Amino acid sequence: GMVAFIDGEPEKNLYRRFKIRRFGSQDDLSFLEEALTRRLRRVDWGMPDLLIIDGGRTQVGRVRSVLVKLEVKIPVIGLVKPFDDIVIPYRDGFQIVKPRSGPALRLLQRLRDEAHRFSRAYHFNLRSKRLMGKV
Repeated sequence: GMVAFIDGEPEKNLYRRFKIRRFGSQDDLSFLEEALTRRLRRVDWGMPDLLIIDGGRTQVGRVRSVLVKLEVKIPVIGLVKPFDDIVIPYRDGFQIVKPRSGPALRLLQRLRDEAHRFSRAYHFNLRSKRLMGKV
């Protein structure tokens, strides 16, 4: 799932769900790659100013490889639980920032939590439909 915030507030009409089409590889990284590739190919949706990924070095690295492959230049960071470390690509590696608190961290946590809420609601909806035999 994808959420969008503008000026620190959710912009729900820009939220998107991606039903994963890829068969074969069943891992979170390939799901992330598929959803991001499909999102970035939708130029009619505009381009984000920043990508915030739920994950660490591995997820941010995969996102960076998608951006390079698609020749798109958008800054990306990752937010890692449980300590809310921020992963920032830096040269050929990563810098880990350990924020203490403050409005910036609260905004990142809010973004992450909203993305989780939105994605989980979609996942539960799909599971319910499957159980009822409607998918």
